[in-house]
Amino acid sequence: MPIPIFNEKAVCALGSELKETGRLSETGRVSAMVNIARFTEIAREMAVTDLHVVATAAVRETTNGPEFVEELERRYGLKVRVLSGDEEAVMSAHGVISAFPDADGVVGDLGGGSLELVDVRDGGVSRFNSLPLGPLRLGALTPDRREGLEARIDAELRKLDWLERLQGRPLFAVGGAWRSLARAHMIDSSYPLQVIHGYELGFDPALEYLDRVSGSSGGKRQRIKGVSKRRFDSLGLAALVLTRLMKLGQPSQLRFSAFGLREGCLFDQLPAAEKASDPLLASCSVIAGKTGRFPLAPDVVERWIRGFLPHLDERENRLIAAVSILADIGWSEHPQYRGEQAFLKVLRLPVVGIGHEDRAFVALAILARYQGNFKIPAAVAVSTLVPEERRRDALRVGLALRLGLTLCGGVERLLSNIKVIPNHDWVSIAYPKSMAALHGEVIGRRIEELARAIDMPIVLAPRPDDEYSDNAAVEDGVRGKSA
Repeated sequence: MPIPIFNEKAVCALGSELKETGRLSETGRVSAMVNIARFTEIAREMAVTDLHVVATAAVRETTNGPEFVEELERRYGLKVRVLSGDEEAVMSAHGVISAFPDADGVVGDLGGGSLELVDVRDGGVSRFNSLPLGPLRLGALTPDRREGLEARIDAELRKLDWLERLQGRPLFAVGGAWRSLARAHMIDSSYPLQVIHGYELGFDPALEYLDRVSGSSGGKRQRIKGVSKRRFDSLGLAALVLTRLMKLGQPSQLRFSAFGLREGCLFDQLPAAEKASDPLLASCSVIAGKTGRFPLAPDVVERWIRGFLPHLDERENRLIAAVSILADIGWSEHPQYRGEQAFLKVLRLPVVGIGHEDRAFVALAILARYQGNFKIPAAVAVSTLVPEERRRDALRVGLALRLGLTLCGGVERLLSNIKVIPNHDWVSIAYPKSMAALHGEVIGRRIEELARAIDMPIVLAPRPDDEYSDNAAVEDGVRGKSA
């Protein structure tokens, strides 16, 4: 997926008077006009040639919605597409699919006026509905209204004859109000990574927190950190809707997505080949293309790393591919801080197609690539997101990369001419005799580091001719011991 180059939001609350008057809020309408004028001017200065403007529940369901659209189109020369409920649901689901290609669960997108629910699997959409359960439509959550609101929400949810499909599968939560809940929970639980996309909560912890937020008084909600003032009033209702959806649907877990309707709109415009690409690797490639030192083919780097770690499974090999793309991301940082800066940069990259555990794995591997260990304060808390054995694999990946890029100086042609040959109880690194000058003290230390990490001897030796052999590579080599 493309990386955003400009991102700004404005909460206008267009539908805040929908329940009382059936019309767009005048205050919200004025706010929307002001912000759209700004966005339109910026887009034109950026020479944007393909501008998509979409409107959702508040505009399509208010009596003065068509008038608002007509004024927008006339004043700013825009073409506004008013989405139907079904279109809104499907487009939100496509946004989630673009970020989680293997998504198998139900997407829930809570907007101000409606809740879209979509069953997704195998990269497509099966069942979907739009329900009138947005916080702006439900009204205020007060102790005396709670029971009635729960009954109203449950009645709408029970109209879905397919809600049972959510049982035992993830619920993908989309929408600003639910993202605010995720952010607040991260702060409340001192979670070490402040990235909402891919944040996960188990069924019981999620319900405990949601019950606490939706059942608290307004005074208590004010003490919930990480929630903007504009989101404050709808926070309890958003938590209540999510609580009832989880209690009736019984999902396996709650997974938050930063991608939704906007990204679904973009995804629908992509060619089929781009839709089928891995979003993590595609995003990493865009970033690496802007930050690289030398052209360095990821497949060459990837082949090098895998030679030392043939035991890794498909999940780890995908992450090795990401690490290989980002291999040189910290080259321009100050040497004293290169490891830490590269670690933090990778940890916080605006990429999708990856959960928090795997994100931490990639960042730790890059940290090891630059400094040979995880010994910086910033990595201590984050490393707890990765199980111990996977942390060891991240270290091995980073040390293999550290050796390879030290050996070749980051020059692809040199690395591509060096072969890693895994054997039963040792690994050989065979290089052409013409590259004998690449030996050095630093290389010896890097070999020792990696040999200890993989618990296997590593031999660096020239091959006698273009047809290298394992036995020839052993003779007169530089050996790194595993213990």
